[in-house]
Amino acid sequence: MKFPILNIDSKATRLAIFIALEFFGVLLGIAFGIALIAISRVSTDSLNGIRISQICNQLFIFVLPPLFYAALTRPHPMKSLGFKKMPVYALLGILVMFTILPFNSYLQSWNEQLSFPESMKALEEILRALQEQATAITEKMVSVNGIRGLVVNLIMMAGLAALGEEPLFRAMLQPWLIRITKSPHIGIIITAIIFSVTHLEIDGFLSRAVLGMALGYVFFYLFPIQYRLLKMPMR
Repeated sequence: MKFPILNIDSKATRLAIFIALEFFGVLLGIAFGIALIAISRVSTDSLNGIRISQICNQLFIFVLPPLFYAALTRPHPMKSLGFKKMPVYALLGILVMFTILPFNSYLQSWNEQLSFPESMKALEEILRALQEQATAITEKMVSVNGIRGLVVNLIMMAGLAALGEEPLFRAMLQPWLIRITKSPHIGIIITAIIFSVTHLEIDGFLSRAVLGMALGYVFFYLFPIQYRLLKMPMR
């Protein structure tokens, strides 16, 4: 198959395609999750129900939209998403995570002591409720016994997350923001903030944002093509 499938130069049209892919991805993720849970005859709050829901969300929200977008709009889809150097990036990413772990642990402890101003208490309560829900899901997922459960968790929480989140945030969103802001640092910082927000962990917001920044800089310097892209039209 010849790529890109669509020859589109308009930035607005490309953005609309990406938003549409993400929108339908959310809908399909929910629909497939509900359907598979019903077919499997498990409850939505059971371990298997949570796994099915999480896998569907990861696939349809994070993994598939970037792949479809790249195939539709880019001449070299896999290369543009960074898969050519993904093993090197993965190793460097793991190294970065362990390197900043002490600092991030301190940062998270400090973050947990912060509170919203009185005028934003309602928002804080909503965010904390979402965090508690996400924490409960994570705790249920990791409380497994046996190799099989461990392998499933690794695939879901590490494999699918890396396969979807990194191309989405680092290979797509970050270059866009760098070109829009005309600053690698601002683009990387904004991407890291969005990356942290999507994880719905108010007490871990700062530590995850710092991790996102570190991974953003690793990706930026590992893929120097982004320097050239700064002078090119948005893709």
